[in-house]
Amino acid sequence: MEALLRFRAPDGTPVSPALFVPVAEEIGLIGRIGSWVLEQACTDAREWHAAHGISVTVNVSGRQLRNPRFADEVLATLGRTGLPAPPWSWRSPRRSWSRPPWRRRRR
Repeated sequence: MEALLRFRAPDGTPVSPALFVPVAEEIGLIGRIGSWVLEQACTDAREWHAAHGISVTVNVSGRQLRNPRFADEVLATLGRTGLPAPPWSWRSPRRSWSRPPWRRRRR
């Protein structure tokens, strides 16, 4: 199972994540949006995992991955929702990384 956020404009037309995710990153809302998606996905997945063994993959942005507190947030969310870590994974489009994390220089 994959958790994907979808957005509709006021007139009801769908807005592509390729359009709204960069805007959310630019104006600083991606962290709050990502936290909400993570919480909701883990809450829903807990029941699906318990009943059917279904796992969930949550898409995250490059900005979320660069947040030094992201891992703590994930662990706290898993603890709050009761979802064990193995049924949870993340995915981030490569285009969202300026450089892969293992190739970045620490400052």
